[in-house]
Amino acid sequence: MLTEFEIAPNLVLRLSIQRIVTARVIDSAIARLPDPSRLFVARESVMNEGSSATMPLLAGMMFAAGLGIPVFAALNAGLGRQLGGPVAATSITFAVGLAISLALLAFTGVPGRAMFTFERPQIWLGAVFMLFYAISIAFAAPRLGLANAIFFVLLGQIVAAATIDHFGWLDAVQSSLTARRMLGIVIMAAGIYLARRPV
Repeated sequence: MLTEFEIAPNLVLRLSIQRIVTARVIDSAIARLPDPSRLFVARESVMNEGSSATMPLLAGMMFAAGLGIPVFAALNAGLGRQLGGPVAATSITFAVGLAISLALLAFTGVPGRAMFTFERPQIWLGAVFMLFYAISIAFAAPRLGLANAIFFVLLGQIVAAATIDHFGWLDAVQSSLTARRMLGIVIMAAGIYLARRPV
């Protein structure tokens, strides 16, 4: 039978071995995680590459985002009815979005402090436009109908996108508004108008 003087060193040894094994397991798990720098490089390469190979992926991503616009509008409008107002609904929506964004940011890596500059203050105003859209759609959709509300949203998107591209505003790639593009925009607007629900 071991005495207390023999048990103590054995216990210390076992605890030391356990800590070493645990540390190695943690290090191994961390090593398997993607390097945030590699994620940023991959993201930048996808964003900057304009090859035909990435076009289907980007087009599919934007199509999915387009599908999400009326879904978001319907959900936010329903939440607004339940909570008694569009501002309360949008506050909850943004809070949930913030939590998810912070979780993704912890995975992809936080930008360096040097990146938070204000030479171009206008690029920090995106949330203002998103907030206005969220509150407006939650207020208007129950009154105009979802289809009609989205009609005006899409019409505004077409006009704004064509204008921004034509002048190259907000660091967008400049693309002149030719007669062919203008005809396409008119056809798109007419199609959206015909698809709306009669009031």
